[in-house]
Amino acid sequence: MVPPQRSGRQSIARRVADRASPTGLAVPSGTLGSLAGMAVTLLVHDDSIDLQITGWFDRAMCLSSGLTLPLTEITGARLVGFDEAKASIALRVGGTWVPGLIATGWYAVRGRRGARELWAVFRDREQVLVIDTTLDRPCRIVLGHPDRERLAWWINERLAGAPAA
Repeated sequence: MVPPQRSGRQSIARRVADRASPTGLAVPSGTLGSLAGMAVTLLVHDDSIDLQITGWFDRAMCLSSGLTLPLTEITGARLVGFDEAKASIALRVGGTWVPGLIATGWYAVRGRRGARELWAVFRDREQVLVIDTTLDRPCRIVLGHPDRERLAWWINERLAGAPAA
């Protein structure tokens, strides 16, 4: 049964989420939605994830247009509280920080010289999605996303099914 058509970005995310993946898993690849108030899209594929930041203003705030990471460089995805995620930040290297409103861009990591985190959080003070990597830049990606629980599950599911490097 095809779900009823809805307008806007949420309908695209919902239609993709309802479609079965070609791998046979109940976890689809494709666009999973975007942040409310920020043009950020996270694409989860069988072998990589793509973070896309669109719109000139959002790119300027983040000092990034996005990135692609193979699953071999991702160690896991989890949900943490905003304050817990913020505890690892030592210094804003480039980006935007308005307390209680926005945290975007690149941040130095406390206790890890040369390591950087990429943040794209807009008014999301409850929980954030944290994607840990084996790299120094970025060692973590921190996203405020309305579908964060499902995204964490999808990424971890892909990692469980990925061949060992």
